[in-house]
Amino acid sequence: MDILQLIKTRRSVRRFKKEKIPAEAVKKILEAARWAPSGLNNQPWRFMVLEGGEKDTLADYTIYSYAIKGADKVILTFLDKKASYSCEKDLMAIGACIQNMLLYIHSQKLVEKGSESFNPERMGSKLA
Repeated sequence: MDILQLIKTRRSVRRFKKEKIPAEAVKKILEAARWAPSGLNNQPWRFMVLEGGEKDTLADYTIYSYAIKGADKVILTFLDKKASYSCEKDLMAIGACIQNMLLYIHSQKLVEKGSESFNPERMGSKLA
């Protein structure tokens, strides 16, 4: 499939097949993310891959908890403020990073959920 077709056909899903995502596939997803452009090539993103109980605990703090609980793994993407030179530009770079992950996932016919909405009231003091 060519890149324009990938872009046009990518969708965000909230229900997942009960299949394991191999560690090698996760490594390739993260590699696709790291190839995103960033100002000064500072690559301000950091990742955390959660599965099992950690993933399910995270789910309790989201609006779409059923989607996270239904996924085999989740990849959290963070802005590393120490690596940041311009918050606005770095957030755009992180958007490109996430888009790279989603397009790679789609190209491999894996499932994805583009972004998750966190509920600050549920997080409480954990946000500090």
